Amino acid sequence: MVDAFGVTGVEGAFRAACITTMGVMRREKEALISVLKTFVHDPLVEWSKPDKRSHGSRHVNKAQEIMKAIEKKLNGQIGKNAHAKLPISTEGQVQKLIHDSTDLNNISQMYIGWAPFY
Repeated sequence: MVDAFGVTGVEGAFRAACITTMGVMRREKEALISVLKTFVHDPLVEWSKPDKRSHGSRHVNKAQEIMKAIEKKLNGQIGKNAHAKLPISTEGQVQKLIHDSTDLNNISQMYIGWAPFY
């Protein structure tokens, strides 16, 4: 996929577009969060596998956990201990996203063709 970006790969126009997009998302995070919060209580959205014993509160809790994770990422707090970390710059967050998305370990977990039985 990176080869499709041309000679510069992820270092050219792609990175610049990612930085611009992340900057806009951070600046307009209130609007983005307000749109996403409508899905928390949407009865048509399933947040987890259906459970006959659950009365919906578990689904709302899962949705709220996801919303908190999105808010932290929009604030530049990434990682397992995002609440304890200082926010990173937009450029740093884009670098981390590009690194994670091009990491062969992550790609191998996503693509079934790399499974050992092939």
